[in-house]
Amino acid sequence: MGIFSMGGAQITGPLAFREHFDALDFLSQLELAAGFAVLQLGCLSAWDKYNSEVLYQSVFLGRECLDSPLSRPQDYLELDMFLDAREERAVRSMLGDARVLGTLRAVWDLAESAGDALAAPGADPQWARSRFFLALSAGCLLARRSLGEPVPEPACAAAAYLKRPLARDAGRWLQLPDGGRLTLEPRAEPYRVLLDARGIQRLPRGERLSLCRLAAAPGGGAVELELYRGAYDEHPHREAVAPGDYLYITLAGGRPVFLHPLEVQNGYCRMSRRGNRLFWRMHSLPEQSAELPGDVVSFAPEPDGSGWAAVLPGGKLDLSHCSLGALPYAARRLRSAGAVQVSMRGAVCLVLQSSGAVVSNLADIHAEGLTNLDSAEFRELGGRR
Repeated sequence: MGIFSMGGAQITGPLAFREHFDALDFLSQLELAAGFAVLQLGCLSAWDKYNSEVLYQSVFLGRECLDSPLSRPQDYLELDMFLDAREERAVRSMLGDARVLGTLRAVWDLAESAGDALAAPGADPQWARSRFFLALSAGCLLARRSLGEPVPEPACAAAAYLKRPLARDAGRWLQLPDGGRLTLEPRAEPYRVLLDARGIQRLPRGERLSLCRLAAAPGGGAVELELYRGAYDEHPHREAVAPGDYLYITLAGGRPVFLHPLEVQNGYCRMSRRGNRLFWRMHSLPEQSAELPGDVVSFAPEPDGSGWAAVLPGGKLDLSHCSLGALPYAARRLRSAGAVQVSMRGAVCLVLQSSGAVVSNLADIHAEGLTNLDSAEFRELGGRR
């Protein structure tokens, strides 16, 4: 049996199914999705049981799942799915739920738009549209999701349903060169970056971290970025890049997982970067600044504002302005391999290496397999492993 995954994440339970639901990934793995739904979702409620049965029968029973092709979206809620009287009343009550009806109408319209493209050679298009409608409606309702914005293209939906190769979201997601550089021209629409949800949590075995430099073309306006944690993330993180400025994104195995922030804080010291210049301030004291000769990938101030550490391109860790640089043992540990990110929590310095390992000036703080130092697995200094 294959691994069921959507939105770049392995689906291991109900919460993962709802968080990472992706209509096209779902359609391309209907057999895995149907088996998963019956085993892990159908037991949650009468509503989930009904939708799981609809999905399973539409996938595995073929034309036998219906007496005749459906004629309207509401027909979805009037199928016989072996429910007891109490469960059937709970399902029928959903006929008055505006969100459910809206989802059914959206999937119905998508099926109608895809039309005959949903039918395999020799198959009846009407039956194919009905089975497609049942399967995708069940998936959306099990995930408590709408189709999302933008709605999948009918050609893409049909290709996923029939397991035919077709480029997905062509032009929607910004393609980042692994270890490369990209200069973006300003435009009215933001550039969208799809983060790899699985990679955010853990570096896949055998893969390494790299950096991609994104820059806004000089002389124009600011470039707007939107970072999505899933294809249908409704609250993407937004970042503006000033003309001529830049930022770095960490890639795990060639897939984006982390945007390096332009402002960080340690204790009462707040530090930001504009171009190659760092600015920091303590309480109401005057702002200080320092200019570096080249790019700054990642930076972290000491809590009293007396110094800072920085990651430079090529994996170099700069400790020349940090008190730890004067401590041979600590400096040797921190500089032991290619650096991707640096962070300071009080007097503790953490460095993420391209291998996914985390080293510190304290010998008992370390980790393996991380893609960023903001990971929930290592957010606290309790990450001693």
